Amino acid sequence: MIGLVRHELPGLLCLLRSSPNLETLAIQTGFENFLDGYIFPKCALMPSEYWESLRLTFNPFQFLRMVKMEGFQGDGNEMELLKFLLEMALVLETMTIIPANRAFLEMDGGALPLIAKAVEELQNSEIASPNVEISFC
Repeated sequence: MIGLVRHELPGLLCLLRSSPNLETLAIQTGFENFLDGYIFPKCALMPSEYWESLRLTFNPFQFLRMVKMEGFQGDGNEMELLKFLLEMALVLETMTIIPANRAFLEMDGGALPLIAKAVEELQNSEIASPNVEISFC
């Protein structure tokens, strides 16, 4: 489980770069859990700048066919990661987005419109695979 906050991005990138034959990527997001004494890696760039800086140097995913994100809240960090994956996954078939929980969807008048707008934004972003289906569950 990751919070997708700035200091987690270098570790996530290391995982992705170390997995060139990755076919399925399941991400469960949630609140951060800090470990006592843990020193976070430094990441000087904001998440949008971080992923943008990688677009020129990152080798596209040749085998990634499925991405599933659980705990989606539609925030900028999640969106930037999903856009990056859509742009870099050449044979992606499905991207499944599962919202955080029922309470999240109902708070503050309902987050469902926010998430629907986020999914629409993903569908209109740059997508490498012509056959990808983005679904919201």
